[in-house]
Amino acid sequence: MPTGHARDDEGPTSAAAPQGGVAFHSLREYVPGDDPRSIHWRSSARTGRIMVRHNVVTNQPVVMVVLDTCQASYQPDSFEDAVRVVASLVNTSSVAHFPVELHTTGGLTAAADASGAGRVSMLDLLAEVQPATDDPGLAVLRTGLPHRKGVTLAVVTGQPDSSQLRAVSTVRARFEMATLVQLGGASARAGDFPGILTLNVATSADFEREWNRRVRPR
Repeated sequence: MPTGHARDDEGPTSAAAPQGGVAFHSLREYVPGDDPRSIHWRSSARTGRIMVRHNVVTNQPVVMVVLDTCQASYQPDSFEDAVRVVASLVNTSSVAHFPVELHTTGGLTAAADASGAGRVSMLDLLAEVQPATDDPGLAVLRTGLPHRKGVTLAVVTGQPDSSQLRAVSTVRARFEMATLVQLGGASARAGDFPGILTLNVATSADFEREWNRRVRPR
């Protein structure tokens, strides 16, 4: 998945990030259990308190994948193609050690952390998900998704009407990057959505070929 972030061991840090990495975040006062090798003696002498280096795992972008589960968005058989595409995106992102969130427009959610814990729950969800006639579709993107920094969005749908698709453009500014995948359309025909990587293909097999051509590193 393109994330818009360089994966850098010395990249952005946060006090909320997991401890134990190699990136220096700050100095803090020693607490029992800290590695004595992390003591910063110069700061300890200056403050009169034992100070240690607070090293963390650098922030990694979260990959958020949204599956449209509105039945009206799909032609016959194209929903299963959409599910296969979503399974590919969440599994590949998880294998690459990105935190992943899976959402459906019907309100189902699952997630995996950077270690991959939770990956099976996402695939289990996809094995059972079905489209629904009363599903609001992509309109929920405007109000139904978490809003925080450092998230890359991928939306997978069928051929919904233009008002539904405009919701993706509406929320684009909230995310580091955005990808829109449409199934059941004319192969490799992309819509005009500025700032959004768009693939409009007939089947999941067509998606694989087009994705590898346009995105996969060579």
